[in-house]
Amino acid sequence: MYIQEISMRKFLPLLLTLFLPLSACGDDGTGPGEQRVDGTYNLIQLNGQAVHVTIQQSTSGRVEVNGGTLVLRPDFSYQETIGFRIIPATGAPITDNVIENGTYTVVGSSITFTIPASAGDPSFSYTGAVSGNTVTYTLEGLAVVYRK
Repeated sequence: MYIQEISMRKFLPLLLTLFLPLSACGDDGTGPGEQRVDGTYNLIQLNGQAVHVTIQQSTSGRVEVNGGTLVLRPDFSYQETIGFRIIPATGAPITDNVIENGTYTVVGSSITFTIPASAGDPSFSYTGAVSGNTVTYTLEGLAVVYRK
């Protein structure tokens, strides 16, 4: 299986497995006094550390995240792109991106991302927060921070 074919919800558990102990329609948040949330956000932190960050390390090697973007479109679709590098203890490093597409809804300061069902997998949703120019969420043990 090629890594680019793996959705974000499969990406992190796969890497954690590989390297032991080693992301619609609705209220768009634009009511009176509220700002629009659409736009391009850049990944700035994972688990409180500035990006370029090692998210997992073991005797098998390490996994680094070297950047990312979250594009929230006005039609309530989104695309999240995470750039990563797998550096095995032996062999050549692998550099690639994981791209996730889905929809989002915003109610107040809560943002919910939904990945549609595909290839026999059910749809999957997770929730985060939006405040000013920052979007945050925690998924698979990673606290993620994006900023416009």
